[in-house]
Amino acid sequence: MSTMNASVEIRSFFQKVLENYRLRAEQQGVLLTLEVDEDVPQSLTTDQLKMDQALNALMEQAFVRTCQGSVTVRVQNEDGHVAISVEDSGVVLDPGKIRAILDPKASSSTWGQDEQLAEIAMPLRLSANFIRLLGGQLEMTSSEKGRTCFSFALSDAMSQAAPKPSPAEKEPTKKETNGDRNSQDTIRVLLVDDVQENRALLEVLLKKMGYLCKHGTNGQEAVEICRQERFDLILMDLQMPLMDGFAAIQQIRSHSLNQKTPILAMTASGQRGDDLKALEAGCNDCLSKPVNGQRLQRKVWRLLAQEKQIQAAESGEEILSFLEGDPDYQKAVETFVENLPAKIEEMRKAFEKKDLKDLAFKAHALKGLGGFAGFPVFTEKAKSLEETVKAADLERIGRQLDEMVQLCMRTRLQNK
Repeated sequence: MSTMNASVEIRSFFQKVLENYRLRAEQQGVLLTLEVDEDVPQSLTTDQLKMDQALNALMEQAFVRTCQGSVTVRVQNEDGHVAISVEDSGVVLDPGKIRAILDPKASSSTWGQDEQLAEIAMPLRLSANFIRLLGGQLEMTSSEKGRTCFSFALSDAMSQAAPKPSPAEKEPTKKETNGDRNSQDTIRVLLVDDVQENRALLEVLLKKMGYLCKHGTNGQEAVEICRQERFDLILMDLQMPLMDGFAAIQQIRSHSLNQKTPILAMTASGQRGDDLKALEAGCNDCLSKPVNGQRLQRKVWRLLAQEKQIQAAESGEEILSFLEGDPDYQKAVETFVENLPAKIEEMRKAFEKKDLKDLAFKAHALKGLGGFAGFPVFTEKAKSLEETVKAADLERIGRQLDEMVQLCMRTRLQNK
């Protein structure tokens, strides 16, 4: 899989990642801190999605091992490279076994009998794989004070030539980007931007993918359209007159025919924090301007594939990962499907013991793993369960766990 490089604002990126773990840190009694050296560059050109997945996987294993301790994320400038580390005071790990986990050729039998290692093996292998794709290498060190540190360094990809795709790698075909729909069921996209030239360019790109576009020139107009028509996808500019994209997304999510429609927000480069604000408003993903056609295609394909899986789950169909068959994700998909019954059973046992704190941790872990393995339906269900656990609504928790059991029974690998 090739990388989709773009400029990443370093400080806001790491602040956003840590913000996702604030509640969990508070619940576990963990001191969570971010340290960014003053000489670290403002931005780094890299694949933001892969870096996000790599860092979240490291955070996940750190929180699995750490309770009543600390997790520290550091970003430093080392000889022109951006050095990133996640250090924790949790359970000390065996360096030899960790080296085996990080070795892509090693068999899972190396750690499979160790319950504690098995729980963190998948996040660590995922992180190491993504870091290799970014041109780095994940390493582990232990200090005399009993702290474990996972670290890697990345160089700026600005001047690097884009790698050629391997024979097994391809862009989504027209059939794939159409979500396997036929010509009588064309995917409809609402395209919202106040600049006519931008709308024209985006429509050309989307039409090449086989989509039908309708235009909106501001947020207020988009809200009105969404009250009358249902779309498969919404592309929303954020900076517009009359009503900006942030307010429009919030209103669409609160009352319209498109409350669950995937929304891809378009953020202008240089506008710090817009992506985080857009996600908080209710969008599913962000795309920076000026828009890159290939990146647009990949993001749209992923959002539609996620929506297709969620709809399949709601209609009682089999649940398959849309990442299955991709060599970079195949192991994660297989491991997720294999371990899913045990993880849901663990959540049921925690509920039976009325250990809501433990149930919340397990739901949070499932939420992250579902995203890594191409099972967004479990990410959404686990997120909803987390909120219910927080409200201590026992009756609803029981119903949600029963629903997860039913979903688990319909989750499988496509070729088995």
